[in-house]
Amino acid sequence: MRTEMLTWSHEHGWSGPFPPAVPGHTLVLAFGESALVDDPAPLDELVAAYPGTAVTGCSGAGQFASVPRPVPGQGAAPGVRLDPAPLIVTVVTFDQVRVRIVAVRPGSRTSRQAGQELAEQRRPDDTALFVLSSGINVNGDQLTEGIVDGLARTRPAGAPALPVSGGLAAGADGFLRTWVLAGKAPLPTAVAGVFLSGDALQAGYGSAVGWGIFGPARRVTRSDGNVLYEVDGKPALALYKRYLGDRAAGLPATALLFPLGLHTEDGGEKIVRSILAVDEAAQSLTFAGDIPQGSTVELMRSTRDWLVDAAGTAAQNAADDVAPAAGRGAGKPAEWLAIAVSCVARRLALGERTEEELDAALEGLASNTTMTGFYSFGEIALACGGRTRMHNQTMTVTVLGERQ
Repeated sequence: MRTEMLTWSHEHGWSGPFPPAVPGHTLVLAFGESALVDDPAPLDELVAAYPGTAVTGCSGAGQFASVPRPVPGQGAAPGVRLDPAPLIVTVVTFDQVRVRIVAVRPGSRTSRQAGQELAEQRRPDDTALFVLSSGINVNGDQLTEGIVDGLARTRPAGAPALPVSGGLAAGADGFLRTWVLAGKAPLPTAVAGVFLSGDALQAGYGSAVGWGIFGPARRVTRSDGNVLYEVDGKPALALYKRYLGDRAAGLPATALLFPLGLHTEDGGEKIVRSILAVDEAAQSLTFAGDIPQGSTVELMRSTRDWLVDAAGTAAQNAADDVAPAAGRGAGKPAEWLAIAVSCVARRLALGERTEEELDAALEGLASNTTMTGFYSFGEIALACGGRTRMHNQTMTVTVLGERQ
C-alpha cells in the first residue's frame, strides 16, 4: 500500500504531478471547497488523469491533511493542516486489496431507497464500505438506514456484517450547496460508495462526541421526521429557550453549543443531533437527523477541551479496533490511511482551536499514518449499540491498511 497526497490552488495549480495508479487497486479521494461545483476544472482534470480508476470525494466545511507544520525555532513537526488548499487529493494504491466505486443518484427515489440500491451492489468478497453523500437534498438518517437494511438482506450466508463508515458533504457557505464526486463530474445530489475487498485489508473504526448531559431526560411526545414539536407534552422551542437563558436570543446559531442527545427507541443508544432551524410560529426545532416520536432526549453541552479530548479518543478507538486483526497472518501494514470526518458544528464550537482537534486525532494513531478528511453535515459510524447510524457533532475515524 502506497499513499501520496497533492493539492490544488487557484494561485499555483497542482502541487505536483499526478501519482501513478493501478486500476482496480487505487483509490483517489478528493476533499474540497463547495465553490468547486461552480468551476470544476480541477476536478475534471483529476478524473481525466485516472481513467478506469476509483475516483471520488466531496465538499466540506473545511478539508484537512496531515503534513509537517513549521514550529518556531524547531523546524517542522507532524501535524494536521486545516484548509491548506481549496482541494486536497489523496491517492492510495493497494497491492492486493481491490477498490470500486458505486454511484447512486437518488432522483425520484427516497433516501432510504437510494441507500438500499447502493447496498444491493455488494459482492460476496467485499470487506468494507465507505460512503460519501450529498449533505443537502438527502436525508442522511434514511440513507444510512437503507444501507444497513440492504446490506442485511444481501449478506452472504456465514459472512460477517459489512462495516460502513463515511459522511455527508458540507459547505463553508452554510446549507446552500454541496457536491459529491461520483463519476465524471461533481454532482449536487448523489451518493458514492467505496467498496473494498480482499483478505489483506485491515480496517478499524472509532468515534467519540465529547458532549455531556445538561438537564433531565425527557420524552418526545410529538415529532415528524427531523422536526421536533413537543417534549413531555410541551412546546420544544419554549423548553429549549428556558434552558439556554440569555443564549436563546442567538438561536439557532447558539444551539450548536447545546445539541440534543437522542436515545433511540430500539435500544437506548445515544447519538447527537444538531439544530438547523427554529420555527417561532410552530414552536418547533428542526434537526439534522430524525427525532423519532417516543424516543428519549437530553440536552447536551461541551467545552473545547472535551471536544479535543474526544477526537483523540475516536482515533485511539480506531487504532485499537484494527490492532488485533493487524497482528494476525502476514506482516503488519507498512502504511496506514486515516479518513477523519468531523462535524461542522465542532469546527464552529472550537474556533481557533480546530487544528488541536485534528492534531489530537493524529496523535492517537500509528506514526506511519497519513490522515485526510473533511468537516461534514453528518457522520456515518457505528453507534454504541452496534448499529451503523448517522451522527451529528461527532468525530469519526476510519483507518485502512494492507497486510503485507
